[in-house]
Amino acid sequence: MPAAQQLFDRDWVLMNWALKFYDRDRDVMLEPDEAQAAANGFRKLADADNDGRVTPQEYRTAREFILARY
Repeated sequence: MPAAQQLFDRDWVLMNWALKFYDRDRDVMLEPDEAQAAANGFRKLADADNDGRVTPQEYRTAREFILARY
């Protein structure tokens, strides 16, 4: 299973966010290309210092933002 898909499979908050914004065919499943696009979108949202990596703290902060907003 691609890493992008694993990210969403293990976190229901991120999965719901990804389905809302990246499930283009609205089949309530993330295809590999949709999961990759969502992972890229999450990285942009979460990578606060723009170093190309998401630290555990950045992950938690972004997850809390998504949970509160979406």
